[in-house]
Amino acid sequence: MLDVRGKGRDFYPFKLENDKGDIVSLTTYKNKILVVDFWFTGCSPCMQLNEAMQPLFERYMTDSLVKFISINLDASKRVWLESLKTGMYTHHTGINLYAGGSQLNTTDTNTIITYYMLKTFPTLFIVKNGRMYSSNPPLPLLSDGQNVNIGSTKKLIDLIEAARLDAN
Repeated sequence: MLDVRGKGRDFYPFKLENDKGDIVSLTTYKNKILVVDFWFTGCSPCMQLNEAMQPLFERYMTDSLVKFISINLDASKRVWLESLKTGMYTHHTGINLYAGGSQLNTTDTNTIITYYMLKTFPTLFIVKNGRMYSSNPPLPLLSDGQNVNIGSTKKLIDLIEAARLDAN
């Protein structure tokens, strides 16, 4: 079986709707480092991750190379849009995409959800130049979120910085 999550593998070539109604594709972010987060409304760990990620959002807010992409899996687009308004699941500077609705109930094995066999949430990936850089990055914790120099928050920052320096 092909390891679609292996480092260097092409990331799924998504084309998803953003919160403004525009279609956004992976190719939009050519030559970027993407921190891709999959979540759904009502997911407590997803809310906790968003809160723990705040120092990273602030750190990379003006960095044109690093982008945070939030991909929602809600069955209802209306629920997704309402959740975005709360700010509990995503940061206002992130790129919010919708992969829910019909994709959740499809037998099409080419959707991003089935392609990566997403079953636990939140799920985080690091993508560099359209290729998987890490399919299992460390998730920041609220306990170390206030200090980016300790714990898993530091490890995630170190991974993003390693992606920046990696020639591949």
